[in-house]
Amino acid sequence: MPTDYPQRRRPRARGMAAIRIALVSVRLRIIQWRIEQAIEGRDHVRLWGLISAYHDLHARTVKEFAAVALSDKFFNQDAVYGRARQIIPMIAREERRLERIAGRLHRARSAGDGRSHEKLYSLAKFSYGRISVFWSRI
Repeated sequence: MPTDYPQRRRPRARGMAAIRIALVSVRLRIIQWRIEQAIEGRDHVRLWGLISAYHDLHARTVKEFAAVALSDKFFNQDAVYGRARQIIPMIAREERRLERIAGRLHRARSAGDGRSHEKLYSLAKFSYGRISVFWSRI
């Protein structure tokens, strides 16, 4: 008569794994702080890099350790950063557009074309307003 051996329980993260999870948690919090600084400074290039680093570190940690507690703890941040990842390319596009408008505005001013200058100025104000709206959505 075959005897089944009791199933081995998978030990929870102990020892080195627990320390690594704690270190990753600290790193995620540091990245969150840097993300907040980038948002306050309205630096979309730095923000994009930090959000990508946060997402990669978080996904790798959850995959490696199956850290459900870590996953639940940082879930809200992941949703917010996902929305920011959608908005940042729009901000970059509007800033490129604003740079082109500024160049054309300078040429119109140096050429003495008042009508074109006024149109470009109103277009620049509109573009700057869109950038402000995008930043407020983050």
